[in-house]
Amino acid sequence: MSAETHLIAAAMRNEGPYLVEWIAHHLGLGFDHALVFTHGSQDGTDKMLRRLEKLGVATHRRNPPPERRTGGHRPRAARRALRDPVYLAHDWAMFIDPNEFVNLDASHISALTARGLPLTLPRRIFGSAGVSSFHDGFQTETFRRAAAELSPLGPRSLHRTAVQTPAEPPSAQFGQINCYATRTREAFLLEAHLTGKAPARFHTLNRAEVYDASILPKLDAMKDIYDELMSDHKLARLHNRAVEWHRTQIDRLKQTEAGREIERALKPGLALFPGLRQRLSA
Repeated sequence: MSAETHLIAAAMRNEGPYLVEWIAHHLGLGFDHALVFTHGSQDGTDKMLRRLEKLGVATHRRNPPPERRTGGHRPRAARRALRDPVYLAHDWAMFIDPNEFVNLDASHISALTARGLPLTLPRRIFGSAGVSSFHDGFQTETFRRAAAELSPLGPRSLHRTAVQTPAEPPSAQFGQINCYATRTREAFLLEAHLTGKAPARFHTLNRAEVYDASILPKLDAMKDIYDELMSDHKLARLHNRAVEWHRTQIDRLKQTEAGREIERALKPGLALFPGLRQRLSA
């Protein structure tokens, strides 16, 4: 196995319920470490990352906006990552979103980087698969309905950190990025409220044309690492608090007029399986 090291990086906000799975999945693929930038989290994501840092699997960086606002938090974090000593200490790095999971055909990332070439993976958008309620479960196990076509937007590149090389065109030859764009309807309800994301985006992103379970062979490795991480009582307690925070915020939001308005906007015009509404109206 290659002695080269691999880093996964992301910018996050209020990702507490999903964080440990995200870390465990990518460690299971062979990434050696995670570099995570956060801004404005209210659910304890920062505390979880500090605990994961003590456990040696992640590094937490704050990602405050500059005095003169320039772009969103993700590009700001990506620029900061390029100068970060943790980033520079690894041979290979990939910057993705927190709702994205690298889904390789190979069992280990080193099988691909042994080629010595940068790798650019396309994204496939996954919808809610009819799951409405927010719950403490694995995204990679729950959501198996996705867009039929790969997204032409936002491919993710695995590249050498020390050499600036042009990204290759996206290719699904070696895998894809699973993007769980909606998660559940209740999770999207809270996200729309906290971020100002238009509720109509749910129907655009709630794709379900095909069944895609290609990531399931990676579950055993992820769950083994997840269980090991969660055996740390402090991390498990912080995770449970984050889940409870999201559940409480959703319940409170649904009692407000603003929340009910978002909730109405998230409901499909036809009470059919997700994705069928779009196909019938096309």
